[in-house]
Amino acid sequence: MIEHFLTVDRLAVQYIKNHKVFKKSFKELYHDIYRMIGLFKKKNLKPKDKVAIFIPPYQYIFYVTLFAGMLYQLNLVVFDSYEKKHLKELVQIEKLSYCFVDNKTRFLSMVLLPKCKKICVSSFSKYREKEAPAFHEDSILLTTFTSGTTGTPKPIYRTISFLLKQVEQIKYEINLNLFSVVFGGLPIYNILSIYSLKTTCIARKLKTIAIFKPDCVLTTIQKILTEKRSYPEVKNVMLGGAILYSWEAKKSKEVFPKAQITYVYGASEGAIIYKTNLDSYIKNPFIFDIPAKDINVTIEQKNFSGVGEIVIYGDKVNTLNHMHYTGDLGRLENGKLILVGRKKYSSLELGIYNYCLDEELRMENETNIFTFYYDQKIYVVSEKKLKHKREGFYYITMKQLPMDLKHKTKLNYQECIKQINKQKNK
Repeated sequence: MIEHFLTVDRLAVQYIKNHKVFKKSFKELYHDIYRMIGLFKKKNLKPKDKVAIFIPPYQYIFYVTLFAGMLYQLNLVVFDSYEKKHLKELVQIEKLSYCFVDNKTRFLSMVLLPKCKKICVSSFSKYREKEAPAFHEDSILLTTFTSGTTGTPKPIYRTISFLLKQVEQIKYEINLNLFSVVFGGLPIYNILSIYSLKTTCIARKLKTIAIFKPDCVLTTIQKILTEKRSYPEVKNVMLGGAILYSWEAKKSKEVFPKAQITYVYGASEGAIIYKTNLDSYIKNPFIFDIPAKDINVTIEQKNFSGVGEIVIYGDKVNTLNHMHYTGDLGRLENGKLILVGRKKYSSLELGIYNYCLDEELRMENETNIFTFYYDQKIYVVSEKKLKHKREGFYYITMKQLPMDLKHKTKLNYQECIKQINKQKNK
């Protein structure tokens, strides 16, 4: 894939640095990748070394490091949050010994990652280009983490063979061939876009859409929900990563009023499982009508309503036995997948589903509300006192709800339960 960069005579990456727009062609990116490999060799890194990337993912150097690291067959660990407590936990899980930093993050890394040996990559352009070692398809090239809302963050390991399968699957589902300029709101989207030989716009904020003028936006729900402007010039959008409630779906439509918006239900182990058009989703929340190719879905441990745990299986599922229990509850109806809640925070026996209950209470009270079934009680948490309350529910108001560090739109249930138990013990 990287060899193809030499054959493409157009821009690979556009990014903003010091308030100026910078551009890199595919040929320039190709040579930068091999200069970075020259740095790796000078620093005595070996294939299969585990190295964290502690560089913001909206900088060009992040992607040069990422592509070079994959080509060099390092096991690259990408964090989803830079909070000290979270980083310490992830470092302990993965036993990290090396960390890539740039000129800006090396000082911060001394505080947040004190035990990792720092390798500053900012000066990579001074190094001579070096060849990459021969490939081994079973090498782990990328380690990321699940959001950790139901416990300790779980690492997801991707080998080169699986990464290529996942890239092909996402390319098929998104059909990037229709577009030429792509704005990516997540590193994995940008990797996909660049590998698909599209001009990729790398930026921290959506407002740079007005500068780059992409014809496709792949971004996170959180970025859309915090956006105050609208972008009628954008024609295609794909989003996913977390549950989307009705008012959030409507907000997404306000930000991209003229776009064809696709909403994806997926998992770290399965990338894209189902998808739907957002206009259809606004009319029928939690319903996904288009299954992904080569990902099989079944419902296990069904209750009286046909609701059970959503299980995926097939060659493109990233587990040892190619099967993954998602922890989500739902049912299949006429080929459509209806998502209703998290298994751990709902009750199959009683027919209590937390996503559905969230939606009902949000509509009644017109504010952010999360619910969960715990210790045989239904808890309702919010940052405001609610006007409409239901009998038998336990209502808790918090100054600030503990949110999932990765998506920032999902409740961190475990942390919330800890806070509830602390209040009980006082």
